Amino acid sequence: MPKFFTKPLVTWTKAQWREVLKRAFEKKGILTPKTAEALMKYEPPVSREMGTLYKNIPVGGGEAIRRPERLPIAEARAKYFANPEEYITPGVAEPSAKEMAMLPPPSSPLGASEMAKRVAYERLDFKPIIPAGTQQAAGVIRKEVGTAAAEVPPVAEVVQTALIGDSLWKGIGGTRSVAGKRWQELLDSSRGAVKSHFTTGRDYFISSYYRWKQDPSKFRKNYPRESKLLEEAQKAFEESVGPGVE
Repeated sequence: MPKFFTKPLVTWTKAQWREVLKRAFEKKGILTPKTAEALMKYEPPVSREMGTLYKNIPVGGGEAIRRPERLPIAEARAKYFANPEEYITPGVAEPSAKEMAMLPPPSSPLGASEMAKRVAYERLDFKPIIPAGTQQAAGVIRKEVGTAAAEVPPVAEVVQTALIGDSLWKGIGGTRSVAGKRWQELLDSSRGAVKSHFTTGRDYFISSYYRWKQDPSKFRKNYPRESKLLEEAQKAFEESVGPGVE
């Protein structure tokens, strides 16, 4: 370990990080691989939440390579949900990782302090592209499709419906809210396949939302109470995020 490491630290502040780098540049003039390896044994001063999108890129002969694209999680999710059919269905998130990068130095020489400012060291905390609530909602929709013995809809359609359904459920307050308890009561009072396939008010809400979106008129005729509640939830959701939400 380089001599400028005088006291082991679990986590550095940005100021401590810059000071250690400054000493490294004063000693070596460059950030050597050995020094970088020693630095990365310590926790970074910065952490960023990231997400990875995967896309198959054709290379000819019927073959393709899988290309990852790593972005800040909010940007990655927005990009995926805007065009989910363009990407491979996301799985679990990658493990967190430490990353050190250095900006190319300018043509004119820099002092140790200036060189230290050009080095970035951070922890990349990877999150799933599809949030847990949306994944669960998508599972409920797939169960509903199986119950109806219908043609399985495209993944993009399921994910988009699940995303909005999960947002609507949160918007009405979730399981412990008055509205959430109302959906549990509706499930408990239902009969047949619906009651046998769903055990929570949330699942019944997501299932009902999917069927309502598929055919509002038919659903309203068969389930007038559920339809009314869904219309109210949709209206409140649209008012909260602005016009143009489908």
